Amino acid sequence: SKADLLFSIMIFKAFMSSPAAALTSINNRIEKVKGIDIESSDFEDSLEILEELKVYLENIIVKKEDSKYKKLKKTLMELVWSGRKTDDRYVVFAERIATLDYLKENLVRDFGLKDDAIQSFSGSDSDVDQQKIIENFGQEDSKVRLLLCSDAGSQGVNLHYYCNRMFNYDIPWSLITLE
Repeated sequence: SKADLLFSIMIFKAFMSSPAAALTSINNRIEKVKGIDIESSDFEDSLEILEELKVYLENIIVKKEDSKYKKLKKTLMELVWSGRKTDDRYVVFAERIATLDYLKENLVRDFGLKDDAIQSFSGSDSDVDQQKIIENFGQEDSKVRLLLCSDAGSQGVNLHYYCNRMFNYDIPWSLITLE
């Protein structure tokens, strides 16, 4: 059905961001389906299918089989980046908040980063918090070596003062956004 197609595309887009983003979407859908009491043959309303997808995604995360994250990690290692104050600063753009959280958790663990070496920036932050994050990242003596940004960091925000490198962890679906 059309509903199945739209739901499948939404899950695909979430998965293309990260397994954690897809898992968040699946968990949200499971909660919604459990809360409604209707019979439906739609893919998106099948607890059996949703639970199966949940298991697949959890296995990818637990077994650390996310090839895109592995590539980011390998690239940072090839750049001899470790998150120390003398290392270059990078901005990483991702589409989903769950992906930003996933990246932060994995990068902190894999590179042994201190909390002040990595920062997230998204539209869910208050205006005051967003301004503080940007101002801190723009300081010469900032301890932040990696700024993880949602699309909120791509519009009208100057991140280039002491940083001239970025990664698009997710390729935006809109070519205009990518440009």
